[in-house]
Amino acid sequence: MPTMQYKVLVADDEPDLNHERYDLLLGGHDSGFDWTLVGNREEFENTDFAQYDAVVLDINLTRWGNMPLREAVGVIGPKVPIVFASGRWHEETTIRVIREVLANAKDANFVQILILDDLKKDTAELHIRALREQLRLAIAKAQRYEELAVADDEPIHLLHLSDPQYGDPDTDGWAGLTEEQIARFLHELCPHLHLIAITGDITYQGLPSEFDVAQARISSLLGYLFRNGGRERLLLVPGNHDVNLRLAAADCVDYDFNARLPVVRENGCDGAKHRRFALDPFSRFAWALTGDPRWLDAWDLCWVNDSFRHLGLRFIVLSTVSELDCTNPARATLPKETLRSLIPSPRESNRLFSIALAHHGPKSTPSEVAIENWPDVGTFLQTAGVRMFIHGHGHERRVERLGWDGEPAKVGGRAADGQLSRNEFLRVMAPTSHLESNRRPEGAARGFNLITLERPNHQVQRVIVQTFKLEQGQPVKIKEEEFLA
Repeated sequence: MPTMQYKVLVADDEPDLNHERYDLLLGGHDSGFDWTLVGNREEFENTDFAQYDAVVLDINLTRWGNMPLREAVGVIGPKVPIVFASGRWHEETTIRVIREVLANAKDANFVQILILDDLKKDTAELHIRALREQLRLAIAKAQRYEELAVADDEPIHLLHLSDPQYGDPDTDGWAGLTEEQIARFLHELCPHLHLIAITGDITYQGLPSEFDVAQARISSLLGYLFRNGGRERLLLVPGNHDVNLRLAAADCVDYDFNARLPVVRENGCDGAKHRRFALDPFSRFAWALTGDPRWLDAWDLCWVNDSFRHLGLRFIVLSTVSELDCTNPARATLPKETLRSLIPSPRESNRLFSIALAHHGPKSTPSEVAIENWPDVGTFLQTAGVRMFIHGHGHERRVERLGWDGEPAKVGGRAADGQLSRNEFLRVMAPTSHLESNRRPEGAARGFNLITLERPNHQVQRVIVQTFKLEQGQPVKIKEEEFLA
């Protein structure tokens, strides 16, 4: 049975000499690698490295015009993990070159040394297996991959939660053990859960005390569902309730030291400063919960998460509240500049099934759920090749196929069939997991979604969305739909 594969580029100036060695290590259907060899300098310099999980780089590029190793490292850039390889590790020159590069290339994403000296046909099978495992672990650590035991023909299961609003006085009286209920239920229904996505409104007012409760409850859920804690399997986005408007309002105030009193600024607020200040509690919470430093680095809390590309998945994290502030507490937008920066290279492989996560949803009913500048966002989704958009905010379940204009897909004036075309995407909204009936649309149940991505031959070909309502006891399935991707 084929296993999940990391996509690896090998750069070597003597491809004919070393091809056999690399094939022993990286070749074969069960190796765990899909590898490509680049043997000349021009092709190397014109490579789109972003489509690879790692680059295996020969450190002595003498046949490429004596290309210095530090120059080759600079061409690759800091985002892609680099594995230094050589068949001449016994030479002093090799060690000296490595030392010089590591001392001067501070941005190099160096993860491993690969010794090819004794990698021959008659090498013991155990030695090759050990090298493969070392390489897989190095890539996993560098890219924050979770070592999921998922074969190419096995499905991926994603638990989709939204709007728990920890700290909300309108929390349902039966929601005190929601996390334990879900974990116990999924242990029987879906014992091989892989990912969890929580699409915003994690707290009620964005207060540090509420984030403390949220961290405790979500950590408990992860602990129940995953043996190793599962922090790297958690996907998050902030919602409007996660913006601390009290901190935002503080940036509209100056302090009069003579009067010893705070005074409201005559010229209003500095929008950029207080917006980011108001999201700081969420950023720190997300970083503490997931261990992902991108929550502290991305000022607008939007980025492309390729941590699961070895499973054929790409997640695009979209913060629809990055422009929300205390004077506009209902604003839901995504700036054009941010969207433009998130578009992947057109040369990247189509093998990845792209999923966008946000709190607010597309331009469709109900209107209060929608992103305000949907034409910008819809164009981005089309350009970025997004196939599924999952969100919350509406406090009810909603699953439908939409065109890029955000309207339900139609074929010949009738609702389209189950085949998801390239001119549309699948919209999945989760119900609230905790709030009582007065905070939900009429008839909407409290519950969660379980999304299954069937992926024969390592590519997503079918999406199944099951929704369960949370009653006083066991969760109950209320709907299931299938879509061909």
